[in-house]
Amino acid sequence: MRLFYILLLVSVAHAADPFMLESLKLDKSVRFTHVIQELEHIANNKKHIVSLGESHLHPYSARKVQEILIDSYLEKASDFKFCSENIKDFLEHSAGVKLQANATQTLVTQNNSPSQTDFRNCKDDSEAYFTYSGFFHQLPFAKPFPLEFRPSPVITNPNENIRAQVKSPNGIFVIQMELEFVEMVTQARILARPPLKTSDFKKLVNTLSEKVMAIKNKQEIIFEADHPARTKTALAFGKDGLFSLTDDAYLVVTDLAYRKELRPLPLVAALSQLEDDALSKLLIKLNRDPVYVTAGIQEPNEHGELFQSGYGTVPWMFAANSTFMEIRVAPGENFIISADPTATQASCIAYKKLGPSRVDCNEYLRDLP
Repeated sequence: MRLFYILLLVSVAHAADPFMLESLKLDKSVRFTHVIQELEHIANNKKHIVSLGESHLHPYSARKVQEILIDSYLEKASDFKFCSENIKDFLEHSAGVKLQANATQTLVTQNNSPSQTDFRNCKDDSEAYFTYSGFFHQLPFAKPFPLEFRPSPVITNPNENIRAQVKSPNGIFVIQMELEFVEMVTQARILARPPLKTSDFKKLVNTLSEKVMAIKNKQEIIFEADHPARTKTALAFGKDGLFSLTDDAYLVVTDLAYRKELRPLPLVAALSQLEDDALSKLLIKLNRDPVYVTAGIQEPNEHGELFQSGYGTVPWMFAANSTFMEIRVAPGENFIISADPTATQASCIAYKKLGPSRVDCNEYLRDLP
């Protein structure tokens, strides 16, 4: 079992910038099979690039999805060069092994980072390329959403991406993004500079939660696992479905089927249940000071089990897939709020020099300075 923690420090936001979640047009979405067909069409061209990028958050089910795409590619393509970010578990998975076995050359790059896409040496006199990386390295699709995805050279620089470094007249870029990740960055964005009115905050949370549920309800099963909890669903968007994409790119929003019944945006949804006077004090605080937002994302094991996780030096365990926010109240005192997708209420902790203590959320927040 691998647990992924994602930490965002967010302090400034601008209401005019669109939420990525809001920008997804469900009426313009396409099925996963459409993406496969487009990939096969590109692979039929002698000169081409097929680029697969993903979030590395659900290693078992994500690899299965990648294998579907890779098997479709290998049925059509030959004489291609394979270039990959150095992700050991992908390269050792059967999907990565197949690519290496069928490629004329394999290049594993070592220096990818938020500041650099290390695929310049991939380009040579080969006519066809298959690339694998984290999705930010593919093309600058995230640039219009600086509040969800903190700007870095691989997001903003037109030359720090695979499309610019491995040019080809025919290409397809498949961006595989977990809905759980989209929910996490959306919550971080909301908490960075939320509406000051409690009614506006609740309306925003409700609107975005409805969008998450609409996506879940429209997703289709694309891979059935031995255990239902690991079954994968997906919904895809091309240029018509997300304005920041180009004609050669698709965003495939994937999810684990068991999550369909879970509460969307659990942390901000739980905050919406606070009493208005307490929520009002919190909204004022969040608009004034930075907030740290953390999510522990995990995938069920082969038995469908999820496990509790810790948070920093707090000596208690929290429900699986909890989201946390932490703010500084005074020197030597921080306040932590957590929520999980099965909870209806937030859990609150005052962390002082003498250690943490559980507190009533409403009572504590009413006294915020």
